[in-house]
Amino acid sequence: MSDKHEATVEVLTAEVRVLQVGRRQVTLSVVRQLDWADPADVEPFGRVRTGDNLPGRPSAIGNMGSSRVKQPAAVEVVGSASGVLVRSVSWRSMLTCTSGGASACPEAQALNTELDRFKVRGQPPSHKTPEYQRILDRFMAHEVHDWTRYDPDQRTYDAWQALPLIVLAGLK
Repeated sequence: MSDKHEATVEVLTAEVRVLQVGRRQVTLSVVRQLDWADPADVEPFGRVRTGDNLPGRPSAIGNMGSSRVKQPAAVEVVGSASGVLVRSVSWRSMLTCTSGGASACPEAQALNTELDRFKVRGQPPSHKTPEYQRILDRFMAHEVHDWTRYDPDQRTYDAWQALPLIVLAGLK
């Protein structure tokens, strides 16, 4: 009996880091006690997975009060901020743009801002100008679609996602 598929062995490598303070490896319980820092202030050492309820979880509320956030993904890191050991998080989330509210994509938000320029306090917007009508037509043609939001930004999320994983010590 001959097999048409040939068996192969593929060798994979991964970089793993160990976080030590002095001569002792840092444990998960110690990492969970670290203060949170703004991503912009952190020089990351590597990624961790604490299983904690991470701060800054993306949320968006639509017109009916239902969440429009899909697939939130976090990258949690341990690093240094001003010489202090801290942790931080960056988020990527998929949202459904409904042309308004917190889940509106940047294009819909910009169109809303343009339309707001025509509003005078206590009066309906002027529909008579060609410029207003052009912006309103673009806003009305804006279709419901999914878009990706990054917090604080995509560059930070991608860079942190590429960091090696830090292996934390278990309790002894």
